[in-house]
Amino acid sequence: MSRLLNIKKIQINLEKYVDPVVLEQINDPDLINLQNKILTGIFWDISGFSILCEIPKEHTELVVEFLKKYCSETNRIVHKIMEYWINLLVMEHLLNH
Repeated sequence: MSRLLNIKKIQINLEKYVDPVVLEQINDPDLINLQNKILTGIFWDISGFSILCEIPKEHTELVVEFLKKYCSETNRIVHKIMEYWINLLVMEHLLNH
């Protein structure tokens, strides 16, 4: 019985933070398409983000818009960095062979 309670607690917590579409996929085995892939993750801390979220409680769309712009800009920066390193590796390979 305690295992069932733990599963229910996990489900309640997931419902708070996970998109309903994702939850539907998790709960329906026919919708899950599992694949093995190599993934690189980058974690950045946004200083003062908790305070930032508290200010516009009645205007949550402002936080969403900020996050969209932030993710867009970080995506651009990461791609520039990757492009730099790929070019550097290609040049090094061409010079050494």
